Amino acid sequence: MATEDARDQAQAIQMMPSRVSVGKTTYLLLGLKWDQFEPTLRLRRIGYCLLPLALGMGAALVLLGLSGGPARTAYAGTLTFPGCAASIQGCIDIASPGDTILISAGDYTESLTLSKAVSLTGALSSTTTLHALPNTRVLTLTGAAVDSSVIISGLTFAGGHAVGGGCPVGCGGAILITATAQPLLINLTISNGLADPYGGGIYAATGRPLVMSGVAVLSNTGLFGGGLQIIAAPGETPGHQIVRIHAGGHMLYFLGDLYHHSVEVEHPAWMNKWNDLGANTRSRQALTERALREDALLFATHIPAVGRIRRTAAGVRWETV
Repeated sequence: MATEDARDQAQAIQMMPSRVSVGKTTYLLLGLKWDQFEPTLRLRRIGYCLLPLALGMGAALVLLGLSGGPARTAYAGTLTFPGCAASIQGCIDIASPGDTILISAGDYTESLTLSKAVSLTGALSSTTTLHALPNTRVLTLTGAAVDSSVIISGLTFAGGHAVGGGCPVGCGGAILITATAQPLLINLTISNGLADPYGGGIYAATGRPLVMSGVAVLSNTGLFGGGLQIIAAPGETPGHQIVRIHAGGHMLYFLGDLYHHSVEVEHPAWMNKWNDLGANTRSRQALTERALREDALLFATHIPAVGRIRRTAAGVRWETV
């Protein structure tokens, strides 16, 4: 009779749906009307209903335990100088590959060597200046670990003297890039460097492309190649640039694709149909003003001889040297 009563009570149970969330999982539990069945049946039903909840909570605890393990290694970080060490070189020495050393505005006197994938970033080249120690250069970048992920930016490299009769020892008064190093140089000023043979400002002997943007190499002295400047000259392409070299009191410009024929000097609006007319015309006009003012020698990829720009009664023309 008791068994029949229990069966009747079980059939009379009214199920009351409810939801319990564990993490991102929601479980649908069947609630019970407690006043409609005996205590033994109540316990059995409660056990059945709470089983999914118990399993879910157990899984959540396992996940929490796993997430509480050791933290993952940080693959890149920022070290700030002053602060990261007693010197910038000290910061370089303790930095890990992928790190960036942020150098606060100020004047600092050090001779640095960088041979790993660590970037150097100054606040601004106008406010953050690195001076060389006597008879040394400011910065040596060396080795394949200094790849194109390494960015040197926002700094002025002032002074420096590379002493020696040959390269690499006596080359690169302010900066030497050697042994397949290939850093990216952005928004730098390199000035007043001295090299006994080559590269008063910067000397790169890498055998690999060197990428520079917004770099001014000014008032440096060397037997060959006292200073070099990269100048934006858009028109042929948006990123087209020309190179200005100052050595021994003379100026030389490498013009790339700024002109395709010497007649375009006299007629600056004559150009290939794919050129940006406005940008290319402005770039040519800016070069003309510089070349006349500095009496510069000009080398253009598509003009077969070195020349100068000369004034005429009608304007300007190309003169082969």
